[in-house]
Amino acid sequence: MFEIPKRIGHNKALDAAVESLVHAHVALVNHRNAIENADSKAYLRAVQALQGTLGDRGMWRVSETLCAAVLLGLVEVSFIFRDL
Repeated sequence: MFEIPKRIGHNKALDAAVESLVHAHVALVNHRNAIENADSKAYLRAVQALQGTLGDRGMWRVSETLCAAVLLGLVEVSFIFRDL
């Protein structure tokens, strides 16, 4: 997590995943139960950015792309905990 800030701005998938994770974190901190519209849109943008990056032969194996996938996994887990 400490390495992520210096990698922001170099990979669209990572940038979108970080944005989605921030939305998810704010929702968890504020104890929101339903998935908010902004959260859903940020998550969808992140998934689409990751799909695009995975389709790019030059980008699919870089560490930022793997990091984006892991961050999206954390977002998905936060959706589960938020609904409990």
